Amino acid sequence: MFAALHPGLELVRVTTVNGNVPVANTTDNSLGVLDHIGRSEVAVHPGLSRPMVRHDFPAPKRFVRDSAEDMHGSALPIPSPHSVASDVGAVEYLVESFRATTDEITLVPVGPLSNIAAALAIEPRIAEAVPEIVIMGAVTSTATRRRPRSSTSGPTRRRRPWSSPPGSPG
Repeated sequence: MFAALHPGLELVRVTTVNGNVPVANTTDNSLGVLDHIGRSEVAVHPGLSRPMVRHDFPAPKRFVRDSAEDMHGSALPIPSPHSVASDVGAVEYLVESFRATTDEITLVPVGPLSNIAAALAIEPRIAEAVPEIVIMGAVTSTATRRRPRSSTSGPTRRRRPWSSPPGSPG
């Protein structure tokens, strides 16, 4: 929402990927958020439904999806989307867009990097058009380390890079 509403940023498109929930849900959630904030003109391109290399991810859940134990849930508590996803998939969109542009584009992935890795595998020259990738990492667990007079928690594993293809930054 921040990128879609910030006056200093241009949100060109949204691509979705398997993350905390299946790609069908991340796509519907993205469409719903964009509809909800009045930015339904931003196209949403569904991406890969599973990681490229780590086929064991996401690991089997130890809870029932959408139960009280499910910290993410499949759908956001907003109205269902009225807009629809693009027929062009995320990887195809990335490849064709970067082939057609002479502009530099900053990528801001907030999920696993599978779509970007697949696009780079198809068209390695994409790397030349991307001066910057801003990655959001997340913590899957924390460890507490005691220090004199205080304690601090630090990440033990970041989910986005862990579920992304080997060699991804993070």
